[in-house]
Amino acid sequence: MKWYASKVSFLLSSTNVPVILKLPILFLSVGVIGVCISATVILSLISIYIPNHATGSTCPISFFPMLSQFVGRGPTAIRAAHLDNDCFLDIVVANYDEGSAIVLFGLGNGSFSRQITIFNQTNAGTNGIAIGLINNDTHMDIVLANRNASNVQIYYGDGYGGFSTSEPIATGTNSNPVEVALSDINNDTYTDIVVVAHVLAEIQILLQNADGSFQNAIVLPTGNGSGPYFLSIHDFNRDQHADIAVGKGEDNTLSIFFGNGTGHFSNSTNYNMEPGSYALTVNYFNRDDILDIVTGNYDDGSTTILFGNS
Repeated sequence: MKWYASKVSFLLSSTNVPVILKLPILFLSVGVIGVCISATVILSLISIYIPNHATGSTCPISFFPMLSQFVGRGPTAIRAAHLDNDCFLDIVVANYDEGSAIVLFGLGNGSFSRQITIFNQTNAGTNGIAIGLINNDTHMDIVLANRNASNVQIYYGDGYGGFSTSEPIATGTNSNPVEVALSDINNDTYTDIVVVAHVLAEIQILLQNADGSFQNAIVLPTGNGSGPYFLSIHDFNRDQHADIAVGKGEDNTLSIFFGNGTGHFSNSTNYNMEPGSYALTVNYFNRDDILDIVTGNYDDGSTTILFGNS
């Protein structure tokens, strides 16, 4: 059964480019503000637009002038989370060009109290970030995907803005891990790591053991030369098990692997997309309580929405 049977594409103008990049130079973040879809493009500076207080739930929405802060060369990914338990959002940035990861600790007003570097390795090609509870100590941890170093690195948070680390987890020679995500894939209450190995054209699932170590990767092939890049983990078919969607910009498809709750997945269900469908995000776009998937299509400057079936 095709869970996503209909799609619609939108061609955007050259002044409103929506997508993430064939090469890691941009980051696209999509969210819903009221009933509006917003897109933010991050370049070499971190730019934060602070919205005015809204009086209703509909568009338009306006923003105060942006705040910019230099964080390094070639930022490709950015995530926000509470990292030091002060109730203010903090930001983690991955810098591909210099192989670093930066944490900015927020003050709750759009400014930051301090900035620290948790990782700095020349030519590592830090490209992806995931934030979550890895060791179940209630403190947020950070996982980095280092594209050129072909590994993922875990930084365990102490709840006060400090981090410790262990040996990196290798993803295979020249595997080029570009994206990383966290989820309890096999329903054992331990957080597992999911990695996109771009050059190997596969998704690697690292199941966590009770002692905090990780098993050898379960591999989901995405097809030779398919160019998998960004992924999203959700329960797409509503069977209470985690599923994985991945955008593949070199064979112009989107693949969904349906999980069975044990750490294993079905063969991929594939959907033809527009050229260069690397980027994706997931949300409820037509208010039917069924997840929809949006891709950013690098090659033709369009976005495509796959509407979920009941």
